[in-house]
Amino acid sequence: MPTPDGKIRWGISSTGWLSEERMMPAIQRSELGVLGGLVSRRPDHARAVADRFGIPKVYPDMAAMLADPQIDAVYNALPTGQHVPVVLQAVAAGKPILCEKPLGMDAEDIRPLLNLPAGHPQVMEAFMVRHHPQWAYLQDLVTKGDLGKLRCVQTSFCYFNDDPGSGTNRVDDGGGALLFVGCYTVLAGRLLFGRTPERALMQGTIDPRFGTDTDISGILDFGAGQVLNFYCSTHAAWNQHLRLIGDRKWVHVDIPYNTPETDPTWLEVDASGSRNKDRVERVEFPACDHYAAEADAFARAVLDGAPAPYSIADAAENMRVIRALQISMAQSRWIPLTEVS
Repeated sequence: MPTPDGKIRWGISSTGWLSEERMMPAIQRSELGVLGGLVSRRPDHARAVADRFGIPKVYPDMAAMLADPQIDAVYNALPTGQHVPVVLQAVAAGKPILCEKPLGMDAEDIRPLLNLPAGHPQVMEAFMVRHHPQWAYLQDLVTKGDLGKLRCVQTSFCYFNDDPGSGTNRVDDGGGALLFVGCYTVLAGRLLFGRTPERALMQGTIDPRFGTDTDISGILDFGAGQVLNFYCSTHAAWNQHLRLIGDRKWVHVDIPYNTPETDPTWLEVDASGSRNKDRVERVEFPACDHYAAEADAFARAVLDGAPAPYSIADAAENMRVIRALQISMAQSRWIPLTEVS
């Protein structure tokens, strides 16, 4: 049951960087949510985190938190290999759940989520980028035809982490470049071209220490002469970029994915079709806390009894493309999406 002032009480499935440095502060800043509880197998650490954020309850396990009627919704940032079991556990307990991306390890892993009974609690994959206004602006540019025909999207998302204890480098937990950051580039293509690619190609490097894909590059072919090229790495200098190339204009996005919640962001739109810098328009967006916006969008659906803003079927489509890329790297060939169910 929501608080007297109409806010939902969030239960957090785990401690860790994403919960502690991103989502819990965002929920505190959100309009429609408060922190209600925290699960951790490390009681001392959990208590310290709870004290830091003013969280009233700490639970020894998920079952205890899900049994608490004072918890209205769950945020799940456990490793990717545990996403689907926790979502199923929350749904069985009648709790809506916002689950970090990617929703599962691959398309087969999330299949049980496509068969949930009618009327199940809201389930949503947590891609915070969907809630930043620059992405709505980009989609609008493409839809209105301002760029002409969108021919190519070029993007990268990289950072460096070689800590053996990090989830980035634990293959059983869903580590590696494709699942950690490549999922964003897949989503970018689907959002900007407005559909699923027809075929996928990827090659990469497997780290012999971890068994994870550390450097990947590939192509998503959307047909009709429209492609996305991507490079992602967990062993490269921090970098991310996004460029849209139409047959009339191009767009460069400064920070497409990890936009800072406290600073403005910007993109550039070329209006000349040439290298004339005088015709480049800079578009700025005010600081946007896209994690808080994501939390509020989900909370609003819970409070209104409405469907989640983004469906499980949408998440499954992203996972289907990811699976095609995984198969492509293993078999060194283009994979038509018709081969991936």
